[in-house]
Amino acid sequence: GKLILDLGCGYGNVTTALKKTFPKSRVYCLEKNPLYVAKANEDIRGCIVRGCMNNLPFTETSVDLVITCNVLQYADGFGFVASSINAQRAISEIRRVLKQNGVYVAFADGDTIKGFEKKYSRLMEGFEGIDERLALFVRR
Repeated sequence: GKLILDLGCGYGNVTTALKKTFPKSRVYCLEKNPLYVAKANEDIRGCIVRGCMNNLPFTETSVDLVITCNVLQYADGFGFVASSINAQRAISEIRRVLKQNGVYVAFADGDTIKGFEKKYSRLMEGFEGIDERLALFVRR
């Protein structure tokens, strides 16, 4: 089956939906906040990994799909919240773990996607806006 990774999973709502939608895939989620990890949905207890996007604990070219949902706005203190997520490092890590033709999907509000694309345009070569809330990157 496919390997799917949900980065910055919070309580695991997206991860739970992914597991139900793709039952034959291996779904893992990564969260650095210990409070979220401790209170994560029971559905994801076996697949949650504590860690940070700056240093993904997955091997090179091992992941078919990476998803972030409302995570981009926290990179480099982008937006209103200070964060230890380094955008350049996180995107490099996502590229590193994605398989050839692997897909990275980022959900966020429209202003975040547009602002992120503008601020990190050199970093995000190949990053393509799909609509106001979704951006898609395919590793070639």
